[in-house]
This record gives sequence, structure tokens and C-alpha cells, in this order.
Amino acid sequence: MKQTINLYQLSLRPVKRTLTAERLGYVLIAVLLIMVSWRIGIETGSQQVRSELQQAQTNYEALQTNLTQLTAQAQEQQVTQRLSREVERLELEIAASRSLLQEFSSFSMVSQVNFGSVLSDLAYVHVDGIWLTRIVADENGVEIYGKTLQPATIPEWISGFTEAPTLEPFQFSVVALQRDQQNVLNFGIVSKARSQNTSRAALEPEEQ
Repeated sequence: MKQTINLYQLSLRPVKRTLTAERLGYVLIAVLLIMVSWRIGIETGSQQVRSELQQAQTNYEALQTNLTQLTAQAQEQQVTQRLSREVERLELEIAASRSLLQEFSSFSMVSQVNFGSVLSDLAYVHVDGIWLTRIVADENGVEIYGKTLQPATIPEWISGFTEAPTLEPFQFSVVALQRDQQNVLNFGIVSKARSQNTSRAALEPEEQ
């Protein structure tokens, strides 16, 4: 006779755990904690990035301000240097004009050369950068003395004499060149009828 023994007793059956309200609460709390931690991490990182960005913006503005100030200072220095050179040039022109006016006060009309016409022609052929300091015009010819910072302008200036009726008949040549302590070139030109020795002496300072 066949006998059967039931070993699957009630105590040996597996217990099926169900999701109770308590367990669901634990799960929700764990998920909430994870989300809060993640949110805090994002906020902390964002705040740090914003702080670094603000610092970089502040540094950029400071550098921009320094650059503007340095640019303004450089421009002011360049303007000051240009003004200084312009003042020196004007002082030379004023000194030359004063000397020329003093010479004019002692000139008179001569027999063979019309001094007024000579002055008019010299004004007509004027070249920037040349200042006349002395003019002699008489029966022997014409002597012209002046100053310049640009020696290359002298030949150009003399070539313009061909356009001046009073000066065109004369053949001029440079007979004296001398630089002073301010690096200004003193020059003298004469027509062929004059003595070169006399012209050179006119450039030398008078003895006191």
C-alpha cells in the first residue's frame, strides 16, 4: 500500500512580503533625501560658478579701467611732446622775425636794386621751414641769410628764384653753412658779384 507524507507544512511556506504603508514611507523618505542632497549639490556648484564669474567680471572691469587710464596718459604725453616741439619751432621763428625786423629798420633803397621788390619776391618764393634773418641788397648784388631745421629745403627754395623777377637775374650760391648749439642750420647765399669771405663773416657772432 502506497503512503504519502506531506512535508510542505505551513511553517515551511515562504512568507510573501507586501508593500505596507510603513515601508512605502521609508522608501519615499529615502528618495526625498536623495533628491534634497542632489539639489543641494547643484545649488552649491551653481553658487560657486556665479561667484567665480563675478570675480572674473570684476577683474576684467579693473583691467579695462587701467587700460583706459594708461591710454589717456600716453596720449597726453604724446600731445605734450608735440606741443613742446611746436613751441620750440615758434620761438625760433619769433627770434628770426625779430632779428629780421631789426635789420629792416636800417635798410634803405639802393641805386641798382629795388629793396621793396626783393622783399616781395622773397615772400612769393617762401618755403616752409626757412626763416630769413638778414637781407643785404645794393649795387654789388644781394646777400640773404637765414636759418632752417631742414637743409634739404635750401636748394628747393633757391630754385624758386627763377619765378621772381627781381631775383631771377642773379645767380645765387650757398657760401656759408653753420649749425648752432640748438642744431639749427645757419646759412648764407649770395649773388656772384659779392665776396664769399664777406658772406661767411656775416654768419659769425660779433665780438663783444
